[in-house]
Amino acid sequence: MRITWALTGWLCGLGACGGGSGGEEGLEPPTDCGVEELSYTYRLEGRNSGGGGNGSEPLENSLFINRLSDDLGRLEIFGAGGTARIFLEFDEPLVSPGEVAVRGFVKLPTSVDAGHCESGGFSGRLTELDTGDGWAFSLVGLHEAPYCDGEELDGSFAACYRHQ
Repeated sequence: MRITWALTGWLCGLGACGGGSGGEEGLEPPTDCGVEELSYTYRLEGRNSGGGGNGSEPLENSLFINRLSDDLGRLEIFGAGGTARIFLEFDEPLVSPGEVAVRGFVKLPTSVDAGHCESGGFSGRLTELDTGDGWAFSLVGLHEAPYCDGEELDGSFAACYRHQ
């Protein structure tokens, strides 16, 4: 099951379409994401988490709400049982083709638990796939859990996800 809300058409008509700068550079997202699968690569160095890797994980649902008025836009991707594995938020509308700066967290049970403080800046970047059926993103300036007080990690996490 997939839930996708895209609320941009009327914003473009009002002249509010803007691409957003995407934040600092990080790893490039993989391009081989399968349907309902997160393909990722990461290099994160810190006191309690070191190293990097590549992988994929089946994820079942996604929710996309574009930026409207005072509400932040967000992308959530869920694993089995409805647990959020990816949560990203952004303060400019995502318009295809385009890129927006994001912040959020990645919580994969076998490899990564890192994120930004919910009051922090937008240091990552999010784009819609050229095919229109998913997203690619890269996050930098991540922290170990708890994300507001945890150690900042050197490196980045990048991924792509394709919905049905």
